[in-house]
Amino acid sequence: MAEKGIEILTWDQVRNEVHKVNPGLAEQIDQISPGKELKLFKARYPFGCSILQYGVLQLPNDQGKIVSMYDDSIDKTIRNQLSYVSNMPVGIVLNKTIELYYPAKKAIIPYFLMRPGRIFALWGLLQERQTSVHNAGVWIITSGCRSLTLLPKISDALGFKRLKKEFGLTAAMPAGLSDQWDTLKQITEAEQFNSPWEAELLFFPESWYKKIRDGSWKNLEYYLLKGAWEDTAFLRNENVFNLVFSRALEEKNLKPNPFLYDTVKHIYNITKMGAPGFRVAIDDSSAPIKRLEQIFAEVYQLRFAPTFVHSGYFDPSNPLNPVYYSLEIPTLTEFSPKSRKAANKMNDIREIKHIQSVIEKFIREDSMRLKDTPIYEVATNVSYEYYHSDKDMLNELESTDKLSLKDEAMKENALQYKKPICTTSPFLRGCVRIGVKSGFQIK
Repeated sequence: MAEKGIEILTWDQVRNEVHKVNPGLAEQIDQISPGKELKLFKARYPFGCSILQYGVLQLPNDQGKIVSMYDDSIDKTIRNQLSYVSNMPVGIVLNKTIELYYPAKKAIIPYFLMRPGRIFALWGLLQERQTSVHNAGVWIITSGCRSLTLLPKISDALGFKRLKKEFGLTAAMPAGLSDQWDTLKQITEAEQFNSPWEAELLFFPESWYKKIRDGSWKNLEYYLLKGAWEDTAFLRNENVFNLVFSRALEEKNLKPNPFLYDTVKHIYNITKMGAPGFRVAIDDSSAPIKRLEQIFAEVYQLRFAPTFVHSGYFDPSNPLNPVYYSLEIPTLTEFSPKSRKAANKMNDIREIKHIQSVIEKFIREDSMRLKDTPIYEVATNVSYEYYHSDKDMLNELESTDKLSLKDEAMKENALQYKKPICTTSPFLRGCVRIGVKSGFQIK
């Protein structure tokens, strides 16, 4: 049984866990050989709990409840040691996954998905506080994937009544995909769920922060700076990307819908791992997926396979596990206002395809001498496929019926539960599949 509250540990006590998920960091700390007086704090979070709530760190107290770090139930020594930055102290994910997101008006915008080995809050650690806006209280971090969504709707009254009876739900029946979260979270919190899931984080307190910032641990500081530099590669290239896209529109005399143009740029961000897309859930790393699948197949009695999707990064080394962008769940962090006219997903996805193809053609013509750069590599090696569940009379879009045959994770999910994939899901009704062209591999 997992311990409640925060564990106070020495480096020797936690070294093996860190080495397992981030050997480079462990080797740097081994060289320092910190003494037993320098403590580390390990915290555990059940699925769906807030870790950072609008800039305020949340911690488990001795009763096992997740509360604000300023709550009286949190030891003052721990509070003082973790308040050296205004929101999130630096640390590393030891187990499972956490997600940083921004709660928009009608949905959430996933910003970072952090898996085991990921060092978090580096920007706050390495940048002077008065020069950073990342200390603002705009972000939320949740244990597991807050972006978790079941492809089929769960708005069948009888099926939802069975869930309410089994798990004592108080959540309203979800009207759409973006309304599913409260139901999923309440199910995982019920005693009958009986499938423990916890994310484990290791926090580095102020005593470590001072050693890093005062020059005592130069090699470790350099290692962290290098990691932060690599994390910002896409941001440092973004002005060139914007210039290329603008030139493409000018050269090809294209005047697209501004919102859809921003969507094309965001899809490119996903391709270069500057932003997460969505992928089919295949294990329990981001949520207690297997148990949830079982519940919706057996208790709710879905007539479709219980296929979950959540945020995830494009991995060009794994062509069998593509990522998706869905018009149903827009995740742009920067966008122009939508047109006033009512949105039509089929027309929108067609225009997105047209904009993307024009830009790709311009890049491949290479009038800007872009060969051997990441932007040319994407135009050459990445495959974009455009889907809708309705028949496209212009034959420009693929039918979502083909996805269950092409996506290996979907195929496996359908075979396991002997039920069809919900190819009429609002998520798939206007989506882009991002994969690697046969015979190519992105660097």
